[in-house]
Amino acid sequence: MSGKGGGRRSGSGSAGALTQVPGQAVDGAGRGLASASADVAAGWVRFTPPWIAVGTLPVLAESCHLLWGGTGTAPWAAAGMTLATAGLTRLTWRVSHARHVLGRVHVSLNTALSLGWVTVATITGLHRPVTDIWLLGGATAAFAWNLRNALHGTRDDDDRLRSWWQTRADKAGLPASQMQTIEVGEDRGRAVLELAEGQTVQDAISHRDVIAAMAGVPASGVRIQADPDDASLAEVTFVRRDMLRQKTPYTGPTHVGGLPTDPHSIGTYEDGERLEIVLAALSGGEEEDQNAYHLGIGGKNGAGKSGPVLIIAGDRLCRRESLVIVIDCVKKEQTWSGVQDLLDIFVTDKKDAKRLLRAIRDRLVPVISSYLGKRGLPNWTPGCGIPAILLVIEEVLALDDDTKQVIVDLLRQVRSLGINIILSGQRWTYDAMPTSARAEIVPMQFGCGSGDAAYLLGDLVDAGANPEAWGNNHPGRFYAPLPGIPEERHLIPLRSDHADPPVVGRLVRPHYVHTPMPDLFADALGEVWTGRPIWPAPGTTSTTTPQEGWTPTMTDTTTPATGDDDSLDGVLFDPADLGLERDEDPDVQPGPDDEVPTLGTFSFAPPPPRPKAAPGVVRQAVLDLIRAWPAGTEFGPSDIARGLPEHAARSRSVMSRLLSQLLDEGALEEGSREGTYLMPTSAAAHAASPTRG
Repeated sequence: MSGKGGGRRSGSGSAGALTQVPGQAVDGAGRGLASASADVAAGWVRFTPPWIAVGTLPVLAESCHLLWGGTGTAPWAAAGMTLATAGLTRLTWRVSHARHVLGRVHVSLNTALSLGWVTVATITGLHRPVTDIWLLGGATAAFAWNLRNALHGTRDDDDRLRSWWQTRADKAGLPASQMQTIEVGEDRGRAVLELAEGQTVQDAISHRDVIAAMAGVPASGVRIQADPDDASLAEVTFVRRDMLRQKTPYTGPTHVGGLPTDPHSIGTYEDGERLEIVLAALSGGEEEDQNAYHLGIGGKNGAGKSGPVLIIAGDRLCRRESLVIVIDCVKKEQTWSGVQDLLDIFVTDKKDAKRLLRAIRDRLVPVISSYLGKRGLPNWTPGCGIPAILLVIEEVLALDDDTKQVIVDLLRQVRSLGINIILSGQRWTYDAMPTSARAEIVPMQFGCGSGDAAYLLGDLVDAGANPEAWGNNHPGRFYAPLPGIPEERHLIPLRSDHADPPVVGRLVRPHYVHTPMPDLFADALGEVWTGRPIWPAPGTTSTTTPQEGWTPTMTDTTTPATGDDDSLDGVLFDPADLGLERDEDPDVQPGPDDEVPTLGTFSFAPPPPRPKAAPGVVRQAVLDLIRAWPAGTEFGPSDIARGLPEHAARSRSVMSRLLSQLLDEGALEEGSREGTYLMPTSAAAHAASPTRG
């Protein structure tokens, strides 16, 4: 019964299907006719424009002939139209740079020949052989365009990356996907990748090396960024060569006299756009507000991490309602000597750093929170009565675990209190910095060692970010996936402005704006404030004891210390330095017949350049220096730089590379902290250190 029942259901279904066939056939025929009509219409739209263009040429030529074909105007018309033809041909060649060479020649030649014929016809009128040339040449040109459109299609011809991708999508493991060009330049191209059904952006990222190989660019030259609004789209960037070679010098603070909420301009993207960031909270008005955030900077020794820090701190020193507190227990004055006397607090000792951070966490934070809470302010805002604070902690990974935990507490608590924290370190590994600290910062990653980039950049490394390729050989290059920056720009590398500490000090000092430490803050910090170290201005060695209301100022040498005119000799200069005797009776003036003493010879010419020692000499000087230290001595590049003779002095990055080389050769051992080294503790190892120059 079940079999029969099943047979009857099958039979009735077949009969029903047969009764529907005529209707389906009619519908199918209608759809086919509509499709064919659409194809015919598309063909007309696609192939007729060249013929229409050829047909308009005689109309244009005859119109010009009637206007300018007379004896008096024809020479001027010929000259003007010839210049116009040359200019438009040149413009066509320039704007068609995205095409292949053959395509550029084709469109440029069409422009030149068409306008050239119009120029001749303007002078002669439409007579033979001018009309013969038009018939033969116009038909040939129109047919050439039809042939080109039939083989490639207008859209593909204008879209180089689209036509390139059509033959490579299968090889890239993304069959049926399509690519549309956004822009193509000489060294950089961008396109939108339209993924087929069942494909994801992660699939494209996993085939990034294959795409790079087919495009003939470095592996780091292909970057794939997901579209934030459509998971089936991704932006692909191709970079043929290094676009970050150009160094941009630091030109001074921005928004002088402004507020902490004004942006900081710290670097230039690969495509030439400037990066501007704001650490403080911003009200977006009708748009989304921006929360305050803390910055975490990673990178190897010599990778240029200090550049953005100096730029931001220099800006803050030149703005109102802003205090700057710096902790640097590694490089110390080496980085901050240019502005050390302008900083509100500058600490270089680890114990002092711990006391300062605990005082901020335990005493200053509750005071600021209470102050803002009583005024109904959810966030610090300009004009609220207390200044914002920029807290910079350089080489944070060198601090002890207790201090790091205090920093983690601050990162969690102070975001809305007007305190922005900048942390810098080399390897942000899980054992070097608590994971909870990385959750509270936004990253800025400079050149790093193998496998270190993902600690701060995360998934951006899979998408194409490759700071490991830079190391410390390309200082200043970094990635900045920061709030307020469109996500499609997170994968574009940048180069920070070149900010040497002495240059920063020289450019910042004339614009320095002193913000007094509020009594509310000073009372909360207590002995940390009253007992803070007071640093001398650059070029001086004097020290000052802390006092209330102390304001760092530049030394004024134009005003004598006392009312005694003779004191000027001791303040400004010593006559003995010039080979003169001290004037015991200044009231007696010299006469015209008195003998003038000879001061010797001098020259206004600049001193000769200091000879630069050869690399072998520098290497030997470093070896001589470290061998003089006892076995087990721990040191870093800055210690080497301070101890070398003047002729062998080199930059910190050069010293870092030399010490890394000596470490690889076994002449040194790794120190207890990242970036430090030890003299070999065993006599055998100490004796085995290389001695070649």
